[in-house]
Amino acid sequence: MTHAREVLGGRLTTEYLAARVGHSVFSDIRELDVPQLSLRSIDLGSGEAFKNLRSINLEHNNLTNFGGLVHLPNLRVSTTVYRVDLLIAA
Repeated sequence: MTHAREVLGGRLTTEYLAARVGHSVFSDIRELDVPQLSLRSIDLGSGEAFKNLRSINLEHNNLTNFGGLVHLPNLRVSTTVYRVDLLIAA
């Protein structure tokens, strides 16, 4: 899989996800697995399209900006490692 850094400057966007899953109907997605993609930020817009997303795996990325997660009201589990955990707590 092409790293997000190469395609969209390291951003996790709806365009990137649509290309990855082959459609843009995100309301049916309950779990999202995006480890090791060299992601630096998350930009999923208002989050309305991801209203049923409950879990996202962001392991082994290079996240420095993940403010896009605040727009995901039903997100219950976020699997992260390294400094992202420290940034969330700060």
